[in-house]
Amino acid sequence: MAQNALNLINRSLVTIGANPIQGLAENSAEASVMGDVYAGVRDGVLSAYAWQFATRLADLQRVEKTQPMETGDFCYALPNDILRLLRVSTGTYDVRSGLLYTTAPSVRVKYIFRPEEIDFPSYFDTALVARLSAECCLPLTDSTTRTEFLYKQADRELQKARLIDASQLVNAALDTGVLTDIR
Repeated sequence: MAQNALNLINRSLVTIGANPIQGLAENSAEASVMGDVYAGVRDGVLSAYAWQFATRLADLQRVEKTQPMETGDFCYALPNDILRLLRVSTGTYDVRSGLLYTTAPSVRVKYIFRPEEIDFPSYFDTALVARLSAECCLPLTDSTTRTEFLYKQADRELQKARLIDASQLVNAALDTGVLTDIR
């Protein structure tokens, strides 16, 4: 597992054959490129799938309306750490400027948030490093062949990570029906 963002960044730099960095403020091409892309790539990979380690449930707090909306009598503030809204406990709603408008007197949401890098599971670390490597390869190496290869590898790693994460959803009790009782 990653200790921090710099660890993930350096793993991706080493993957493409670039030099590791000491920090994003460093005066190097590697630091400049990673400084430009890291947060966007991380948030994009987090938002692209409902990762079990990056989802939360929250009851929203009602706030005063800032503008009239057709879709609701009530206005709720979305959580500050939200990257993507997954589910809302009410059928009809509208989201504008970090606010959710609805006719429901209370709202519960499931959403994707941005966990700290130290909380990323190893399967996600690997997928994120692969995607960072692909995104930074062309600007740092000028190799389109290597970049294409890394994008394909990143797609495979993301698919594996999704399968691992999805397998954690299986929590159904074992069926001890007639066939298992006979044994």
